[in-house]
Amino acid sequence: MEELSEERMQEIAKELYEHPERDPLGFEAFLITESFDSLFSGLVGVYSRLMTRERRKANGGDIDLIMKYRKRHEELAIIRNVAFRYDLKSMREFTERYRDEYREALTLEKSMQISE
Repeated sequence: MEELSEERMQEIAKELYEHPERDPLGFEAFLITESFDSLFSGLVGVYSRLMTRERRKANGGDIDLIMKYRKRHEELAIIRNVAFRYDLKSMREFTERYRDEYREALTLEKSMQISE
């Protein structure tokens, strides 16, 4: 069996990135769909916890903040639930686009835990 050069391996990686549906073993599709599902499940969960935490505050919490978290929770749940309609490239783009929001939401959740 012939060894692949570094250049050829980079060409293959670029081809799979641009056309993940062409992966003969389906590894790229698996990585994309699992990353998408994990990220959006995490985002939905974080906003649900933020909403619940705010609602359980002694004074009933800030209703505007509760509604903001609820709205975002619902928007993200819709994106996650219709994922089967997306192609792999779109799922990857969604994952990349929402990754920073996930980090920010986790940071906000942690800061709320510290302040309690």
